[in-house]
Amino acid sequence: MGDNEVKELLGWKKGLSVLAVASLTALTIAGCSNSNSNSNSNSSEGNSAAAASNANSKSNTTDAAANNSKSTDGETANEPLKQVKLSLLTNWNGWNSAPPDEENNPIAKVIREKTGVTLDIIPVNQNEVEKINTMFATQDLPDIYIGAPWVGGAEMEAFYKAGNEGQLTDLTPYLDKFPNITKYMAKDKVPAGFYNRYIDPSNFGGKSYFLISTPMTPQDSTDWLYSSYIRKDIAAKVGIDPQSVHTPDDYYNLLKKIKDLGLKENGKDIIPAGGFHGGWAVDYMANRFFLDTGDGGWMTDKDGNVKYGFMTQNQTDEVLYMRKLISEGLIDPEAFLQSEAIANEKVSQGRYAVLTAHFNSIYDATRSFVKDHPDAEFVPVGPFNDRDGNPNRAVFNQGTSNVIAFPKSNKDIEASLRLIDYLYSDEGNLLVKYGIEGQTYTMKDGKPVAIPDVLKKKQEDPNYALSLGLDAGYNALTGPDRTFSLFGGPLGHEADPKSKLQEEYTKILRPQGVQMVTTIDPGSVVRTDPKWESNFKPIVDNQQSVIQQAYYAKSDDEAIKILDQVRAQLEKAGIHDIEKMLTEKNKETPMTFYITGN
Repeated sequence: MGDNEVKELLGWKKGLSVLAVASLTALTIAGCSNSNSNSNSNSSEGNSAAAASNANSKSNTTDAAANNSKSTDGETANEPLKQVKLSLLTNWNGWNSAPPDEENNPIAKVIREKTGVTLDIIPVNQNEVEKINTMFATQDLPDIYIGAPWVGGAEMEAFYKAGNEGQLTDLTPYLDKFPNITKYMAKDKVPAGFYNRYIDPSNFGGKSYFLISTPMTPQDSTDWLYSSYIRKDIAAKVGIDPQSVHTPDDYYNLLKKIKDLGLKENGKDIIPAGGFHGGWAVDYMANRFFLDTGDGGWMTDKDGNVKYGFMTQNQTDEVLYMRKLISEGLIDPEAFLQSEAIANEKVSQGRYAVLTAHFNSIYDATRSFVKDHPDAEFVPVGPFNDRDGNPNRAVFNQGTSNVIAFPKSNKDIEASLRLIDYLYSDEGNLLVKYGIEGQTYTMKDGKPVAIPDVLKKKQEDPNYALSLGLDAGYNALTGPDRTFSLFGGPLGHEADPKSKLQEEYTKILRPQGVQMVTTIDPGSVVRTDPKWESNFKPIVDNQQSVIQQAYYAKSDDEAIKILDQVRAQLEKAGIHDIEKMLTEKNKETPMTFYITGN
């Protein structure tokens, strides 16, 4: 079935709806993106969303993983699928990924009908790296593992090592049977940095061990909408349009005017700008103005030279700007020193005129105050200019949200891949993200719309969605995220005030949309170099505390001296040799020139 037939089955009579809004539901498993293409495997992926909509429907489904004709592992519709129970470890600390009834919730029943698989989902409530180390040390291994996919991160490097030690199942002999997986794991569909390190078979003696989840299109990528946000009532009193603030001078003048007004909230001074515990995100705007170094703090200039951002004048300018704001009382002097409890108290009392963080945190943290002060809704400041003076540029590396691996102990690799191949399909995506048509949603204009009573029950009972199989571990096995490009948004977004506000703010902060790139970030190359771990990481790990110390220096000269002390350590360790190495690699394979902080 081709793409057009899939769209017809979904009831599409118009083009895809473009919503550049992040899905909070999807973010619960991420944390931190690629266009669909016409390929020879379209016919095998093609599927009827209507079939997923009806849990009891066994007809009119031509998905490669369904069982009407011949399934992807050779079993026919006349031959019942082999029933198997597989364990799935969801290695995200604190994610409650297991439904109360793992066998008989509505989504589990359809998955079992389509694939023959029932999942025993194992949540994790400990540090993810510690869990991996314990898992391999004790050989207490799941059939399927999902977790953090960060290139060069401790989690992926542990699995890289496991692959080379023969502790993972080689997927190479099986992938040709599963067209959805094959299609979406093609080299051009996977972020270059991840592919080069973890997918390229040459790294593992010709073997293949990992699957990965990415956004299908730019509108499916996670945009946290980091920025400064100002109370709307205070912006009106100051007389400055928040969307006219683009430069460092604009931002300074805005905070200065707020301070000069001498505003109070319940008898306490309103502080011009602040943030959350430990100073989280307070300096985002300064990074945007002067650095935007991307992954790992590296910068690539227009001539192709790679520099470590901390060593540049850009870092000095950022520190001196922040020092000025703090010393003049325009940013809360306690911002980088206060506990979570104190920060939350200030936010809930409306004592910050401007907050800097991502949209979700600011929205959630200010609900009680805004409820009592409707005119005090926080609205975006900016968009801010980047280091080249462009207020409209937003460039994200193609994101990754989950890696999937199969320990050598996997009891049925073909059943595991049959399950994932089904969930990689449009039909599988619709099922695990929206549930059953007529039970959790109806179709309107080709898009799933939540049934109001379901939303009401979700609000009343935080465990209600999970009891239906929604927001569960199945979600981490769906491959390319198409929540917005195909389905219009997460379940219930059309009735969610937060989603509507997020859509409005996205138009303000991303007037030209988001560009998604798949090039290699210098940081992903460096983190796989053994010398980085031994020579540089101990210095770099302390770098942020050094920067904050410089923010509070008594003078600009003292702040520069603090930075230069650490720069001397990095020079002695050979940071400029690393820069030269990356510059040479950049000539061979161009790396990411610019990445927006996100």
